[in-house]
Amino acid sequence: MRRIFRSGRQRELLPRILPALIMGLVADAFGQLTGYAFGAGDAAQRRISFELNRYQHVTEQDRAVIA
Repeated sequence: MRRIFRSGRQRELLPRILPALIMGLVADAFGQLTGYAFGAGDAAQRRISFELNRYQHVTEQDRAVIA
């Protein structure tokens, strides 16, 4: 926002950026709402599995590159 105001073109640029900004903020709010409503579930366990057993989550093609 600072750059837009510094450019002196806020009347031209703000109407262009506001729809995308508002959509992003609504999506973020919906994601947070969903997280609060349903909780984290098993996300921590799944992440630990992914981090510690990374080789199990790699495709055969990627395994060939690693080897």
